[in-house]
Amino acid sequence: MIDPDGQALWDFALDFYGRDGVRHACLRLQDDAGADVPLLIFVCFAATRGQAFAFEDLLKIEDEGALWRRGVIGNLRVARRVLGSWDDDGSRDLKEIVRKAELEAERLQLFRFARYLTQPTPATAAEARDLGRSSVTAYAMLVPASDSRHLEHLLSSLG
Repeated sequence: MIDPDGQALWDFALDFYGRDGVRHACLRLQDDAGADVPLLIFVCFAATRGQAFAFEDLLKIEDEGALWRRGVIGNLRVARRVLGSWDDDGSRDLKEIVRKAELEAERLQLFRFARYLTQPTPATAAEARDLGRSSVTAYAMLVPASDSRHLEHLLSSLG
């Protein structure tokens, strides 16, 4: 069944991000290449459901989410990182509030991406990796400076 509210996608995102090395790979792709981590996690989730995306599809999805990513998530991330420079109780408390807001903004972005999901088709782990590779390869054209080792780590974490 298609997940209109994105809850299955969000549950996957939390699990996937917590897998060994995925957080590091995502943060490197985000910080070094400007990758949209929620979009990368979305295409990995879609692959587990038997769905891949072409470059044109990802360009459209990324374009529609760009303002939210830059204007909301990006600004919250900057605020959180700046707050990390201060070591007083008030700053730490505010940093935690901003961290939670950033996470909520990413959750909402994923929920918006969920509308691009099609009816799931069962996929083996190998098929999911192949579909994920297809989508991640297409996405890599949007962020050509991305390090393929980090992209490969995401794909190997699908199984």
